[in-house]
This record gives sequence, C-alpha cells and structure tokens, in this order.
Amino acid sequence: WDCAELAYLRVNGNRAANPEGGSGIAIHGIGKAAEIRNVVVRNCARFGLEFTGPQEPLTLRNCAVEDNALGGVRLGGNGPALIHGLAGRGPGPLVVVETGGSPSIVLLAVSAVGHRAMVHVLQGDPRLTIIGGQAVAAGPGGEVVRIEKGTALVQLIGLHHPGFERLVTDGNGGDGLVADVVVDDSRAEHVVEGRDPADHLLDGAGEQRWVGG
Repeated sequence: WDCAELAYLRVNGNRAANPEGGSGIAIHGIGKAAEIRNVVVRNCARFGLEFTGPQEPLTLRNCAVEDNALGGVRLGGNGPALIHGLAGRGPGPLVVVETGGSPSIVLLAVSAVGHRAMVHVLQGDPRLTIIGGQAVAAGPGGEVVRIEKGTALVQLIGLHHPGFERLVTDGNGGDGLVADVVVDDSRAEHVVEGRDPADHLLDGAGEQRWVGG
C-alpha cells in the first residue's frame, strides 16, 4: 500500500444490527508515503481502525473514532506510527497496542473522552510518546496508559488529563504513577521511587516518563 491516501470517508458499523461485524477499516501493511486522514469511523463491532503488518510508517491525521465496541484504533503491526489530531469517544481504549515488536508510536494533540484507559498496551515493547492534547476520564479513576504485558517506555508531555487517577499502570497490581505528582522544578530530573521493576522519571519541563517492565 505505497503512495496511497484514504481521506474524507465516514463509516458507520451499525453494530446493533451487525454484532458479529469486524473493524470499520482494517489495513494490513502500510507502505511508504501513505496517509489516512479526515476519516470518521463509529459504532463498529470491533475497532474503528485496525492496522497489522509492516508500517513504513503509519500516518493518521485528523480522524475520529466513536463508540466502537473494543476501542478506537488497534495497532497490531511493526514500525513507526504518527497519530495526529485523533478524536475519540467511548468506553474502550482510544488506542490499543498489540504487537510482538517495539514500534515507536507518537500521539500528538489527541482528544479522548470517556475512555477507561486512553492507551492500552496488551502486548509488545512500544516506545510511546504522548504530546499535548486532552484525555477526559469517564469517571473518577482509571489510567491514561495501561500496560498489560511487555516492556513499554512511555513519555507524557503537556497532556491535560482531568478525572484520571493514574498516569500509567503496568497491570501487575502496583500503584503505578499517580496523576497528581508534584514536580520540584529546582532539579533538572527526578526519580520517583516505585515498585520494582519499574522506575518513574520526571523532569521540571512537565515531562513524565515511565520505564516499565
């Protein structure tokens, strides 16, 4: 799927009448110079958008995923992904990562409303960076990023996250990184001690990083 573009499309999965349906749009293998933009996918039985196979890279811009049963976007491939201006609504995660590799994933200026976790890492060792944007929890509690399996590195920079109790949890019953950490600007870098085997690193510029295991 090289030099391709998918744009200006609306998909309604009608999952009430189609409960055994799949994801709204599923693509295996994103090639070079390919882009998906200005697409709205809602009400599907699985995910709004689902990607598998190689990503060279995956570029997703100004899309919306709403009220899909399992979540907004599933990243099941390998390779870098840039997700810019994604808007989501619904109880499932905005982004699900399930891969055997360690892809670099950047979420830039996303808007997420009503998700229990904004990003759910089911498997893999992704390098996840979230820059700006807003995540509004469905209710008190929950986490911005939940890691079930694998070793993920997470950076959060300038994300507004009202209602979330935790920024990151690793799925192993630990306390994770709380959402109301106070950063001491008098030091360039801080280590917030947490449960082994994870360390939580913060710096005075408003960046929070999690190295999980």
